[in-house]
Amino acid sequence: MIALQVLQHGPRARCHAAEHQAQRHLEARGRFALRVNAVGTELEPAGEEVEAPPDGSRTIRYTEGPKRGLLVPFFSAGELEGRFGARFRPALPLRRAVMPRAPPRTGHWDPREAIWRKA
Repeated sequence: MIALQVLQHGPRARCHAAEHQAQRHLEARGRFALRVNAVGTELEPAGEEVEAPPDGSRTIRYTEGPKRGLLVPFFSAGELEGRFGARFRPALPLRRAVMPRAPPRTGHWDPREAIWRKA
């Protein structure tokens, strides 16, 4: 299963439900590659925070630009590790990248990515 920037659109609960459904479809020892937005990304264009769970993650509703009106979650490491839990083992440990945006844009986009193997 590969979910590169797919399970990160809409309300957090819907993203979690889609990820859980995808996990259930994996066969024993199947792998799940995930890449999502990380907390720490500098927003561009502007947005407003609409969810701030206690695990440090957050959901933004963009207020400008081509994503205006869209809900986009930004995931914390703890949230993702909790979502995969005891049923999965890391094949590629969870990591966060920092990717500078190309000028004239500013700031950086930080994806979180990992590959888990179903136990």
